[in-house]
Amino acid sequence: MTGARIDMGSGILTERFVVEPSAEGVADERFEQARAGRLERLGARAVTRFRSYASPLEHLAIWELDDVRAALSAASALARWEELPTAHPPAAPPPEAAEPGIRLVTMEIPEERWSEFDSWYAEDHIPTLIARPEYLGIRRFKAVGGSTSLALWYLADGGLHTRPGFVPAAPTERGRRVQTFRTGSAHSSWAEIRAGLPAPGAAG
Repeated sequence: MTGARIDMGSGILTERFVVEPSAEGVADERFEQARAGRLERLGARAVTRFRSYASPLEHLAIWELDDVRAALSAASALARWEELPTAHPPAAPPPEAAEPGIRLVTMEIPEERWSEFDSWYAEDHIPTLIARPEYLGIRRFKAVGGSTSLALWYLADGGLHTRPGFVPAAPTERGRRVQTFRTGSAHSSWAEIRAGLPAPGAAG
């Protein structure tokens, strides 16, 4: 399978902010009111929003750009990520998915070990996880001007990793080697904020 075509320079800006649960509706309204203006100021073509499962409650905005390196000064406070090719771009969630979302994973990788890390991720780690039906696909990024890796795993259930009984994939031999030099690994689970859907955990 060949990788999905990625335009040179395309990428995302990520923005995370804490939201008081009692004021979440107000935060949503303010974001939507400012959406069009911010899209124009950031030079973005679209934005997708997510809600955290962990406490404190956070919202995540992912702004899509055609040229993330040329992002204007209005984006200076946002993290900038350049997109990398992947053979498994995300598929749409099934219609019955109640809480589609993402698993966000960042890792600090020494620049001199990036090639080794990249090969492991593409040839070993992605095939291991994408074989599981819960995973809909992945988008990969590298920090602009840095060597931090960002992976967005798209899931039919954004809270998959928080569910009782979830069993993570066992590391392979190559994965264990990567663990010896990666640092700052962070994982978080997010449900997509979509009109007409209840907040995660609201049902029942």
